[in-house]
Amino acid sequence: MDKRIRIELNNYAKVPLSLRAGEDENVPKTEVAVDLAKLFHHYYLDTYGQVPPQPDPAHFEHVRFLVPESEFRMQGSGLGVSTSARRSRSTELGQAFCRWFLHDYLNITYFAHVGDLIGRQHQRGIGGCAVRRLVDGDTPDYLCAESSENVFLAEAKGRYSSISFKRKDFSSWRDQFDRVLAAGEDCP
Repeated sequence: MDKRIRIELNNYAKVPLSLRAGEDENVPKTEVAVDLAKLFHHYYLDTYGQVPPQPDPAHFEHVRFLVPESEFRMQGSGLGVSTSARRSRSTELGQAFCRWFLHDYLNITYFAHVGDLIGRQHQRGIGGCAVRRLVDGDTPDYLCAESSENVFLAEAKGRYSSISFKRKDFSSWRDQFDRVLAAGEDCP
């Protein structure tokens, strides 16, 4: 079962092949398909630290709140009646989307929560990187990697509406990357 989302890319000198509108042109797609089973897989991994015992997306509670159309949109008030419920569920779904997108479109296969790594020793499987907080405030969500040579920081957001790259919100989210330092012998 697939849904569709619109995407925009920013600051890609060379658009990854998986996100190109056409193989021979350096132009990004404007929308991508979301396989709900894969999204559920990433949600479950991120929430419980293991693969879902029943990977059928019908077990993904968020699916019942989607509109019965091809677009990935929520019905009514979305994922809860209270602000705190909507905020919490949006965060969970945003993190699942982040992991799914990085995995399926950018070949990122390893994920660790930055909050769990701050101040700890070098982590195996994440390129020998250690994460250190530089200043107070929110930090990126993930230290993630394609391989031990290609390690990245990633930030996930769950929103009900799209955010432009020029908005103040986006700029403040980018500031989170300046609050940590990922360093180590193999860290880029």
